[in-house]
Amino acid sequence: MRTLVVAACIGLVACNPYGRTVRQPIPRLPARSVRAAEPGGAPPAARRDAWWRTFGEPALSAAVEAALGSNLQVRAAWARVAQAEALGTQARSGLWPQITAQADASRRRSILVLPSFTDPDGPETVRALESDTFSLSLPVSYEVDVFGRTIAQGRGADADEAALRDEVEAVAITVAASTVEAYLTAVYQRALRTLLDDQLQTSETYRELVELRFREGLGAALDAYNQRAQVEGVRAQLAQSVAQEAVALRQLALLVGQASPDGLVPDGATTLPEVGPLPDLGVPARLLERRPDVRAARRRVEAADERVAAAFADRFPRVLLSGSAGLSSNEIDTLFDRFVYTVGGSLQFPAWDGDRRRAAVSQNRAIVWERTEQLAQTWLTAIHEVQSALVQEQQQRRQLVALRDRVVSTRAALEEARQRYAAGLLPDYLNVLQALNAAQQAEQQVLAGSRQLLSYRTQLFRALGGDLHPPEAEAPEE
Repeated sequence: MRTLVVAACIGLVACNPYGRTVRQPIPRLPARSVRAAEPGGAPPAARRDAWWRTFGEPALSAAVEAALGSNLQVRAAWARVAQAEALGTQARSGLWPQITAQADASRRRSILVLPSFTDPDGPETVRALESDTFSLSLPVSYEVDVFGRTIAQGRGADADEAALRDEVEAVAITVAASTVEAYLTAVYQRALRTLLDDQLQTSETYRELVELRFREGLGAALDAYNQRAQVEGVRAQLAQSVAQEAVALRQLALLVGQASPDGLVPDGATTLPEVGPLPDLGVPARLLERRPDVRAARRRVEAADERVAAAFADRFPRVLLSGSAGLSSNEIDTLFDRFVYTVGGSLQFPAWDGDRRRAAVSQNRAIVWERTEQLAQTWLTAIHEVQSALVQEQQQRRQLVALRDRVVSTRAALEEARQRYAAGLLPDYLNVLQALNAAQQAEQQVLAGSRQLLSYRTQLFRALGGDLHPPEAEAPEE
């Protein structure tokens, strides 16, 4: 019987009564479910470790790398990873024996009452007995993980830790994208002020012309007032641009994790970087699996599935082994001469718990269901973000072409209106003023469109998890 019991325990050590049902909890997608909206684009460039370097701005790269090293959100995310690592160590600790070193010393005094043996009615004898006890022992306890409960808990904790590491990368990508946006906004405001300074100078020239014609009796006072209002409107835009640059610099300092924005954007940075051509991407669906949020969602499903296994194993008996070895004596001098030990084992079976363990299994199964649906939603969101970024960049490029053509047309219209007004062929200054406003707005729209194109490229990098190119050398994950 003893041999059969030992053999049965050994056979059950490798058993796991819970058969996992989660294999590939993601929607099936075609191999090229996401493709570039603009065919015939340029071939992909060489892969780079840091996508923000593709903008060709050393100061921008330095700001992003400083943010990744000092941003408080990223540092807090790494602290969560450290917590998960400690929790994983705790979960796996049950795989090892629990050993406690124990030292005891006690003194006992007891009263012993002895009756008189010669005279039954005689007085009793009372004696006080004192004794000392000294012991050194190492109690050991161990639970045999017959049904894999502790192993499943450890695997679940490992999956949680991996998910948190993926979430750190997701936070880092978000911080990098936000840093790029703040940096580009500051540079855009500087470029806008340069343009507004030129436009203000042009408007001042037109104001002097109108006032000169008014003083010579060739123009109306209304024309002079309208041109003055136009000049003040440009000055108001300049003031607003200064404020928006200050806000962008403060946002950049916050992302980098410092109080002052000094030195983050060089004084000479007044021109927006150029955006390279959109690569001809046929993005495989497996490329999106490398997005950190998709990987984290998958890890969460795996962790929940392992906890189903742990909850399922908790419904089965537990095999507990215990023992203690040590020294015990009533005299300190003879303590190391007297070795004692105890060994034992027990089998605990959950006879009745009011369906608590069964409910725990159902709860963890429902968590797997929930996280599987969240994983599918994360996949669909990733596809939507990539497709949207591709379409937006493509259409923004077309819009920029139209805006540049509009600048040429409005400038020609302004020159024609100015000449006709100077020749007295226009009844009033309104046509010139309208042409001037249209030309200046077109120039500002071209600059704003260039800034928006950079934003769409940043969104594309972020949607693809920081990489524009398919992982040709990487094998698909099983």
